[in-house]
Amino acid sequence: MAVVGRTAPHRGAVAALLEDPEWAGKPLWMLNLLSFKGGHGGEGEASYARYLEAQGDNEAERRLVMKGHCRTLIGTKEYHQMTLVAYPSPEAFARMGKSDAYAARNQELRLAGLAEQVSHSLTRSLELMLLHMCAHSAARLHSTSSR
Repeated sequence: MAVVGRTAPHRGAVAALLEDPEWAGKPLWMLNLLSFKGGHGGEGEASYARYLEAQGDNEAERRLVMKGHCRTLIGTKEYHQMTLVAYPSPEAFARMGKSDAYAARNQELRLAGLAEQVSHSLTRSLELMLLHMCAHSAARLHSTSSR
């Protein structure tokens, strides 16, 4: 079962995002910090992995950009994984969340695996930062390997 503030948005959070002119119609990136039932490597993490695989039919509405293990260094809550998901717009994010297919996967797989999730919406500036970081790393790698 979804728990508001732990595995589901606070009341009105998605509506506020949809109504904000700074976000309307613009690409949206969602940074998710995930804590799994049973901890890292347990059945909760396996259930969430099956959820991500099942999300393939939502590729028009979202794209998993990055996924990796994480460890809390500052703060008191321990998170096991982070995902970075790109959506064409807040409207696409909301459409996905309202679909019957998503609701079924959410209940069966996502909520079965999650103890808690923190999500932060980010603007396109993140994409530009990541591209810059990748280009800089590639340039450093190329200059090191050509010596």
